[in-house]
Amino acid sequence: MAAGLPSEFESWFIEALDTPPMQEPLRSLLGPQGDSPFAQQVLAGTASLQNMDIDGYARKLLCAMKRPTTATTLPQSRLHISSQENSTAWKKQKL
Repeated sequence: MAAGLPSEFESWFIEALDTPPMQEPLRSLLGPQGDSPFAQQVLAGTASLQNMDIDGYARKLLCAMKRPTTATTLPQSRLHISSQENSTAWKKQKL
């Protein structure tokens, strides 16, 4: 089973290569991790999408991705978890 996983994951990623977010200009604007300044603007609902040469459905999708006002974001300082914190957290889990 483990031997087949890499090829299965690769086939999923290859299928995604033809989707609008993987085409220019969105590919460069969103970045490989989806954490670019433009991606943050999309989440904030401030990205200028109207004049972009992109697929109409991609535009609708990006507009719908605006983060709801009820959602909270983690402070940048909490995005990193040390090995010690990770180990301590797992020790507290009840299995």
